Amino acid sequence: MPTKDCEDALPAEMLSDVPVRVALANKALMLHEQHRAERHALFAATLAPSDPQVQLTLTKIYIEELADIEAGRITALGKTRDELLSLAESHGYEAVRLAESSKDLRT
Repeated sequence: MPTKDCEDALPAEMLSDVPVRVALANKALMLHEQHRAERHALFAATLAPSDPQVQLTLTKIYIEELADIEAGRITALGKTRDELLSLAESHGYEAVRLAESSKDLRT
């Protein structure tokens, strides 16, 4: 099922739920719908910038785009290799930092 069909089937209020947006972003990424994946992940990041899962999802999106460039495929996001590498690194580091700080809070 395309991601758009999932979006259309959800009540509007669920689209303000971070885990729902992260799930939609991951589904879109699986289907190579990078624009849609990035849109969902960035929206989730505005709702929960301190959520390591959101940062990890953004990292995965940008790594997938880097893999497309390396394989010689046309990329969906229109970003350069250097831009994608910078985005993947910054979101990846942020995901690790947030995960470590939430682990520290629990112990």
